[in-house]
Amino acid sequence: MAFAADEQTADRALSQLADWARYAPEAGDALVTVYTDVARPGGLWSVGSGLNELSRSGLPHPVGGVAPGSLLCEAVDRLLARVAAGEPEGGGRGGDLPALRRLRSLLSSPRQEPRDCAALARRLADEPLAETTRVGLLVRAIDLTSAGDELGAAIDALAAAVANRPVLAAAAAEDLGEAHRYGARLADPAAVLAAVRTLGDGGDLVRGLLAAALATALGARQGWPEPCRAAVIALRRHPEPDVREPAYEADLSEGP
Repeated sequence: MAFAADEQTADRALSQLADWARYAPEAGDALVTVYTDVARPGGLWSVGSGLNELSRSGLPHPVGGVAPGSLLCEAVDRLLARVAAGEPEGGGRGGDLPALRRLRSLLSSPRQEPRDCAALARRLADEPLAETTRVGLLVRAIDLTSAGDELGAAIDALAAAVANRPVLAAAAAEDLGEAHRYGARLADPAAVLAAVRTLGDGGDLVRGLLAAALATALGARQGWPEPCRAAVIALRRHPEPDVREPAYEADLSEGP
């Protein structure tokens, strides 16, 4: 029924495929086939959602996870191949870069685990048209509760991806700040503060933008303790005015 000509009948069947994939591997294969069939019209939200849910399900490979050969990675790889081969542009419904748009939609889930986001970002590294999607994944790959080395590596990966791309870096910095401004206070923000200092040192614009976003988000989340205030004040002395500005906009008097 998932391949029925009647779109409504097919959509009803597709909404059940993720449940069936837990017990029947061919149902998971059907999810991938349907989602990567760019000739198929819209109404694929339930399919992409199903693929993401299965990747987070904890089920054994290839149904669960994001390792090479998993259902989610197979869908990503098929769409990347279509993007690399060249796509139609400027067409009617579904006729303007359909594989790229489906790829972006598939990888936009805010519920993916940070390590899974990092793994998925690595699969996009060789496709320039997927760079915005890759940067979004790298933002979500940053886990402020992770160990210092792991946190530093995730931040460095994001900084490298937006190096020499100040507009993309500004958008990434905004997303980074929004992602980490809220939530439970960190038991020990020392690793994050160290990352902020590393990003802010050297006077680089792109790294400075990320530093300012991270510092102001951390300060708001922690209730502006003295080390967070000091980190923002240091960024107010950054040589780049676009880094100084968000640091000055942060109201440090809002803390205790």
